[in-house]
Amino acid sequence: MRVLFLDCFAGISGDMFLSSLLDAGLDRRELLKHLKLINIDNYEFTVSSINSHSITGTRVKINVSDIQPHRHLKDIEKVIRQSTLPHFIKEKSMVCFRYLAEAEAKVHGLTVDRIHFHEVGAVDSILDIVGAATALHLLKPQKVYCGTLPLGGGYVKCQHGTIPVPAPATVELVKGMPVKMGPVNNELVTPTGAAIVKTFVDEFKFPPMHVDQIGYGFGSRELEIPNALRVLLGTVQEDSSLTKQEINILECNIDDMNPEITPYLQERLLKEGALDVYIQNIGMKKGRSGIEIKVVCVPALREKLINLIFRESTTLGIRYRTENRFLAQRNIIQVPTPYGKIGVKVSKLDHSSEPQYAPEFEDCKKASLAYNIPLKEIYKLATREIEHGREQKDSP
Repeated sequence: MRVLFLDCFAGISGDMFLSSLLDAGLDRRELLKHLKLINIDNYEFTVSSINSHSITGTRVKINVSDIQPHRHLKDIEKVIRQSTLPHFIKEKSMVCFRYLAEAEAKVHGLTVDRIHFHEVGAVDSILDIVGAATALHLLKPQKVYCGTLPLGGGYVKCQHGTIPVPAPATVELVKGMPVKMGPVNNELVTPTGAAIVKTFVDEFKFPPMHVDQIGYGFGSRELEIPNALRVLLGTVQEDSSLTKQEINILECNIDDMNPEITPYLQERLLKEGALDVYIQNIGMKKGRSGIEIKVVCVPALREKLINLIFRESTTLGIRYRTENRFLAQRNIIQVPTPYGKIGVKVSKLDHSSEPQYAPEFEDCKKASLAYNIPLKEIYKLATREIEHGREQKDSP
């Protein structure tokens, strides 16, 4: 299993994360190609080689030529959503920004929708976060690990004045993570860095791994220690490729809503990032027939999806709870057919188990409509190509 380990001996920031992965072999041209899909102009993205404390690494610098406006979360989500970036990058970027918004809102006593993103909403931070999601999309680690986060100490100046280190928003974001103060009197973990860790890290430990690539990503400040994030890319051999994930379950019962609204609400929830939405008929009080709506989502999207349910349905209350789920290792491969390439989801429980294959419905539907071929035939063709490819691979 391909893994990424973050050795945050000097903390982590958005630019350090991106710099370290570029130093570890991330394709710079592919990264920039993806970043250009965001509707943002007037910036210069430079990558340079740095030697500090006798360690050579990479430093990313983003220079913005225009004054940027203060942005709300909805403004940033709009920029990301309207891009043509792959789904994984869009969703992970928006989750990361929502974590930031929730932390800032709690610190300032405001709602998420009223938060101005100041530094966080600037072009460089949008590129840092979208760049982080893009980097992981391109490198495709199946699991991300991280060590203990050193938070630094002292004070730092920002748009809100002089505040203690770690910044209040950073403290909110690192809840539940292993942290320590020091080793220098400076800000080492920025809110953006903490949000990246919260979004992408699966476990806080160093796994027994075979190291293939190493990268050092330097920050902009000079410290008495190397101001760098070290990343290790490699593989681990595990009996199971199951990944544990924390999720929220949102539920509500409705007996007075126009049934035509139900599929519309389901579509909206899925489009806004819900992992799953399912609806079932139930019997309610006074013998009334009703429906129960259940939504599965990541915790960062809970408030957003709750607001959407209230706005688009007639419910007066929504229950939610936190649960955990295990995810089998999966990825999408493209198989050729006479009617174009079809995505096929490949899942596997562990290195010794047989993989399972499932053609992607939307790809099959698109080919079926374009060529007027029965949908079931497209499924058969995609499955046949997979089986043919396995036979060729297994033949001597």
